[in-house]
Amino acid sequence: MKEKSKSYCINGDIETSTGEDTDDIAVLQNERDIATHVISVDDDPSLNPWTFRAFFIGLGLSAFNGSLGKAGSFMWTLQQTVSVSLMFLGIISYVIGLAMDTSIPHYGLLRYLNPGPFNKKENVFIIIMSSAAANSALATEVLAVQCLYYNITLNAVSSIFLLFSSQLLGCIVLAYSLLHPSLKPQTTAMGLAV
Repeated sequence: MKEKSKSYCINGDIETSTGEDTDDIAVLQNERDIATHVISVDDDPSLNPWTFRAFFIGLGLSAFNGSLGKAGSFMWTLQQTVSVSLMFLGIISYVIGLAMDTSIPHYGLLRYLNPGPFNKKENVFIIIMSSAAANSALATEVLAVQCLYYNITLNAVSSIFLLFSSQLLGCIVLAYSLLHPSLKPQTTAMGLAV
């Protein structure tokens, strides 16, 4: 028995496609077809990702995701880290964005807070912002180990200086390797990649 192959619309985005696009139908063969034909590469320059909604929702989800990730390392053992999936962040940011789109008026003084309908660029900006907040400095794990296993609690100033110096040390090594590429440290894996 011959299976019926799935087809898709070539012309444009799946969300905006209509039924009249059925004359240009192709069959998906491999992952390259998915990446080149299904995922839209068109950019609409009229869509603005830098809106009040995007920053408000992004900062809120960043605080949620970052505090949840760090609370897991300070309250429980280090093997039990708590994380939120990108799918959850995408869905919850979309729902909150649509709710803010309908609740904030498009006229009057508040029109600057709601310049138009909630769009894909705002949603992607929120997801990137909140997922980046989950990744933090590795020196916080040093502080967590001292606090959990050795009952050593550093004061706030020492902790801030430890985190700041570890981040600056990484930036200095990167800048030095960019200025003097022949002197940068190389491992065997880096040598094989070049």
